[in-house]
Amino acid sequence: MPCMKNYKNTVFGLSIAIVCVSAISLILAILSIIYTCVGYNSMQNTDLVVGLANGLNLGYETFIQGKDMVIGSSSVSLEDMLSLGLTATLCISIFSLLCAAYTLIAGILGIKFYKNVQKLRIVFCFDVAGAVVSLLSLNFINLILFVICGIFAHVSQKTKQGQSKD
Repeated sequence: MPCMKNYKNTVFGLSIAIVCVSAISLILAILSIIYTCVGYNSMQNTDLVVGLANGLNLGYETFIQGKDMVIGSSSVSLEDMLSLGLTATLCISIFSLLCAAYTLIAGILGIKFYKNVQKLRIVFCFDVAGAVVSLLSLNFINLILFVICGIFAHVSQKTKQGQSKD
């Protein structure tokens, strides 16, 4: 029977990489939220909004009247359009923040439990969930790290259980 290695140290190294990438994602999500809040505050300056609207190249069918943008026969407030964009950005940033926080916790659990073979199942479950969360937040680096770490955690757990039964 071939000798199977125990990959606990690989799980530890991959968990460190997951924590590093998750921390960077968390910082970027916080900066995005701060930037969006600054955008909301700058919308209160109507001169800035009108200046931004006049600087846009909107084509010949669209023209600016004060703070309203006339498209065809309907009038749309430029502040409403900016507010909608900033709200969408804020929602995406908060979702990214939550995903980054979860992946950070999953990476910390991988660092904490990599030596304990019984707890490698917990690491495996968090790695699978972390891969799904990383896919939802479009964090493909963490997705790949979670899949590889989950495979090694599963193999390491099965290897140790097989050795203890013999």
